[in-house]
Amino acid sequence: MSTFDKTQLDSLLDVTASSTGTGQVMLDALVTALAEVAGADTVSIFELTPGDHSMRDLASVTLDGDAAGADDADTAGLFWAAYPDSVCSWTDTGSPWFGKHPASAPLAPETAYPTWRAFCESRMSRTYGRAVGLGHYAIIPLGSEPSTTRRVLVNRPAHDRAFTERETTMLRLIQPHLDSAVGRAVSGRPAREVLSPRELEILAYIRGGRSTRDIATTLWVSPSTVRKHLENVYTKLGVHSRTEAVAHVYGHRTTADEVVS
Repeated sequence: MSTFDKTQLDSLLDVTASSTGTGQVMLDALVTALAEVAGADTVSIFELTPGDHSMRDLASVTLDGDAAGADDADTAGLFWAAYPDSVCSWTDTGSPWFGKHPASAPLAPETAYPTWRAFCESRMSRTYGRAVGLGHYAIIPLGSEPSTTRRVLVNRPAHDRAFTERETTMLRLIQPHLDSAVGRAVSGRPAREVLSPRELEILAYIRGGRSTRDIATTLWVSPSTVRKHLENVYTKLGVHSRTEAVAHVYGHRTTADEVVS
C-alpha cells in the first residue's frame, strides 16, 4: 500500500486548513484522514498527564476491526506501570530517554531498539502494547500545557511494515499543520474568532501581497509593531509563517507539493 500519496495528503491538508471547522467534528476528520494517508489501522489523538497518571482520548479511529484499543482501568494501569522507563516517555525531562531524540519531533519507538525483537520484549510492548494491539507505531508530539503531553499515535499491525525514515520525515513535515488544527479544534473557536480586529486587518493586507513596511505605512505604525502583531498571530494559530496564517484564516490550503518541497 502506498503511503503519503499526494491525493490523500492533499485531503489531510484540506482538513487541517479549515478556517471554520472546530471541535469533535474536526478531530474525527483529522484522525480519519491521517489513517488513510499513513496506511494505518488505528490513529488516536490523546493527552497524557504523567503527574496524576491520567489519559484523555480526544479522538480515535480504527480502520481494521482486529485492532483492540482498550482503555479500561486495568489497561491504563499497564500503561502507567511501563511508562516511566519506556521510550514513549522521551518527551519528559525525567525520562531516561530524554535527550536521546528531539522532544518535539515525531518518533517511531522501535527505532530506539537494536532489533524488532528487542522492542517487542520491552515492558511497554509486552504488557500495554499487547493488550491494545500496538504493532509498528509512530508518536507525534503536539503543543500542550506544561503538565500535559498531547500526542498523535499512528499504528500499523505487527504483521505490517515498520515506519520508514521517509515516512517519519513526512510526519514531521505535516506535524505543524496537525498541531494547529488540533489546537483550534480543542479550543472550539474558528481561526477568525481567535484573532483581534487589528490582527485580522494585517493578515488581510498580507493576503493582498503587502510587505511589512507597506502595512506599517498604511496603518501609521512602525514595522516592529506589525511584526509583533504577526508574532501574536503565529502563537494564537499555532503556525510559523505568513503563508500558514493566511491559509488558516482564509482557507487557502497548503498543498502536498508545498509540504514536501
